[in-house]
Amino acid sequence: MEAGIVRIAALHARAVLARGALAAQASIPSPTQPKPRLLAVWCESIETLGTHAVPLLLAGVIGFAMVPLLSSALMVVSVPLARIVITQLAARPRRFGNLRGRWGVYVAWGFVVSGVYMAATLAGHIGLSVPLRAWGLNLNFADQKSATWESAAQTITMRSINALSNTADLPFKDALRNWRNWVFDEWVQQHLANYEQKLMSEYWLQGPTVTNGSGVSEIEKRVQMLSLSRPDLRLLFITGVMMIFLVETLFAFRSVPGVKPAHLLWLSLKHFGIVAGHLWFLRLVIVGLKALFVFVPIVIVDRYSYLARDWGWFGSAMQGYALAICLALINAFASSFEAVYVARLHLALTHPTEIL
Repeated sequence: MEAGIVRIAALHARAVLARGALAAQASIPSPTQPKPRLLAVWCESIETLGTHAVPLLLAGVIGFAMVPLLSSALMVVSVPLARIVITQLAARPRRFGNLRGRWGVYVAWGFVVSGVYMAATLAGHIGLSVPLRAWGLNLNFADQKSATWESAAQTITMRSINALSNTADLPFKDALRNWRNWVFDEWVQQHLANYEQKLMSEYWLQGPTVTNGSGVSEIEKRVQMLSLSRPDLRLLFITGVMMIFLVETLFAFRSVPGVKPAHLLWLSLKHFGIVAGHLWFLRLVIVGLKALFVFVPIVIVDRYSYLARDWGWFGSAMQGYALAICLALINAFASSFEAVYVARLHLALTHPTEIL
């Protein structure tokens, strides 16, 4: 009798150990686990957005459109909070109610990480925009009307660059223009002004020989060539582009609640190629759609608005408000879908069995 009891206890213990081993193996990602397929994550994201359209788009419209229209400074709060809500709803809708008691901690971490992300992205964008301005592409004029088709092409290019560098979700847009101007004046303009003054002094002292006999026009040409050939501007441009690329990729999962930021950063670093491929393909698709269906129509309407000047609509305050609201709603939808996509990508990397 005792031997039977001992045998049953041994079998039970062996079964418990076997279940524990299986659970441990299941919790550790397999080194050969399949990579998340691009089409599968897109289908999952579209399905998730369609299934939970009302709460997802409501959070997106409030956080990405309404609050920024009222105050760009409040974007510091509204944008990270909207991304956290959307990411949580898209990643684990059924667990949303179970996290209410710990939302304070998650939101606090989310704001800290988002603050670091915003600061790094702003620095990268300034590093990108300053050399572009020296090379003839001033991003401060991206929203101005175009007088010629050449300037219209530049406008589309500048708005696309802004969309790629995600300036639509960055706060302090007015201050961003001032920061870009300040860095440009300190890094580029002052140096070029000193060089031009030096050439002009030599011109008045030595005569036309210093400029090969071409006068002031040759001096202006040489100053422009200096801005194009400066190696420090090229290095600044490359640094800005790489910073934006790295920050957007490494902080892709910054709004996922319930996970330590160090773990999220390690996940992005561990799957850097996968995250970068998914994220930047998504960004290129969004920017391409914006360029085709938003930027180009706006430029065309601006070019031919004189045909309807009797309407009293184009150029009026109401037209400006309507355009700003439409652009904010388009940006809100795009940002919401991007947050949903990132949530599904995180789920695909951490729980591959829960995605196609």
